[in-house]
Amino acid sequence: MPHITIRASARLYYERCGSGPPLCHIHGGALGRRQFALLSPLLAKHHSVIDFDLRGVGDSRYTVMPPSLDHWVDDVVVLLDALGIERAHVHGSSAGGLVALIFASTYPERVDRLIVSCTPIRPDPADRLRRAIRDIVVSTGDKEALVTWFAFMFFSRSYLDSGKAHEGLTLLSEMVDVTIEAANRPAGTPGPPTDLDLSHLLPRIQAPTLVLAGRHDITVPLEVGPSGLGPRELADRLPHATLRLLDTGHLPMIEQPNLMADLIQEWLAAPVLNSSAGDSL
Repeated sequence: MPHITIRASARLYYERCGSGPPLCHIHGGALGRRQFALLSPLLAKHHSVIDFDLRGVGDSRYTVMPPSLDHWVDDVVVLLDALGIERAHVHGSSAGGLVALIFASTYPERVDRLIVSCTPIRPDPADRLRRAIRDIVVSTGDKEALVTWFAFMFFSRSYLDSGKAHEGLTLLSEMVDVTIEAANRPAGTPGPPTDLDLSHLLPRIQAPTLVLAGRHDITVPLEVGPSGLGPRELADRLPHATLRLLDTGHLPMIEQPNLMADLIQEWLAAPVLNSSAGDSL
């Protein structure tokens, strides 16, 4: 199994497929790299795609869960260094998008183009309520309850009503196993807090950025309450951003992997355009 040792108590598990310019995926929270299981093989037709488990999640080992997102940013640095990659495209999804934004603002010279999907940059009261309910469900350790909760929060109604939902629910069940394992590991913290306001970082991010959002995402809606900042505001505030919408919920890489791959590949191959117009797909 390909691992990179950070220190005696920590190892990062990673997978790499395809060839071409490097594209590093950063998964959401405790979901693990399986979040990109359907998307990565499609993008690997044109890129060397790197999927890995953040420290404390999945097959990446750590004696305690990291207390800060900065530790997960360090994971990206260590991984790219170990693979001899000085500069890469970076795609962060959900909480992984927060890691990607911090990474891009801290190490701008290492980011070619940035992709941020279904990511909030400042929580509103409704988001805090959602997180509180999630934590209650996770604390039960009841897998059936977790799969039910995440299926409702992560997938669109049309997807759940389609013949494709079985594949997504199978992947979701695997990700829930990772979430339960992460929650049960010895730790003084359940993991890095993700209910952060990162708006102050946005002016420092100069990489061309593709902001993706699910039109039917109820976990991170396109437009949040007045005190919050969601994907639309993220695209508006980034200096060089393009916003695209998909008819999905919170996990477009599972609901519409082919369309998402085409959209990402077309954007990566296109000349850089400074636009924040919200086009829909």
